[in-house]
Amino acid sequence: MPLFNKRMAHNVQAGQTGSGAKQKKRSHRGPAGEAKDKQKEKRKADKNDRRKRARCNRKKYLQEDWIMTKQLLKTYPLTTTSDGQLKASKLGQAIKGDGCVVDYACCNLSKDNEDNVIIEVYGNSLADEAALDTLVQNHVAFSLADCKAARYVEIDAKTGGLISAGFVYDSKTFSLSPNAQANWNSLMDNQSEFNWPVDITTIDNDTYSLEVANISAFWNAAKNVLKGHLDSGRVLKKQIFDATDKAGVDAVVDSR
Repeated sequence: MPLFNKRMAHNVQAGQTGSGAKQKKRSHRGPAGEAKDKQKEKRKADKNDRRKRARCNRKKYLQEDWIMTKQLLKTYPLTTTSDGQLKASKLGQAIKGDGCVVDYACCNLSKDNEDNVIIEVYGNSLADEAALDTLVQNHVAFSLADCKAARYVEIDAKTGGLISAGFVYDSKTFSLSPNAQANWNSLMDNQSEFNWPVDITTIDNDTYSLEVANISAFWNAAKNVLKGHLDSGRVLKKQIFDATDKAGVDAVVDSR
């Protein structure tokens, strides 16, 4: 079956498609013309890179300049916060919204002379120091939902790693990748359509001859390993889901 019809072929030959016309034009210009085109494209790419760097530098300068024009309202040890962490934008917005400072508040991390990590709060003027103290002390950089989401990702990654190690049958290791699973299911579901024994590939690219009498045992070995990894991950994620605080989330250990 042709990849394209006659009309499409005619259009390409006649130079009527955009990419085809462009390529044909270049071929008539010869090596010198092609070299000039490449130089032009390189200059354009370099120009775009310079613009991108300039935008990044400008943004960084504006951020630093904003801090320099504001006064340092107060500093706090990072351990002052409820979880000993800082999400600067989140705390800054909370301070602004509570009216502790006039104008927008900017929070940074720095170190003092004793190498302790401290929070620096910048702004125009401090309206309510006690309210600011309370906000900083109650600051939660990562909510319970954030902690749970991060652990879900960790468990899924561990489950994926275990599955990628494959399964063992007859002292040989076979893959459990999505493609491999589809192949094993096809062998199991369509046994009459194959000429047995069937040569299959191990995870280290060796060849194994699978007899039809052993296909059920082979398929069950793959299924049991895959299901075991998925079920163990599901149990851990349910424990994290049921946790009511961060300590409960941290108490769930993935020792698989």
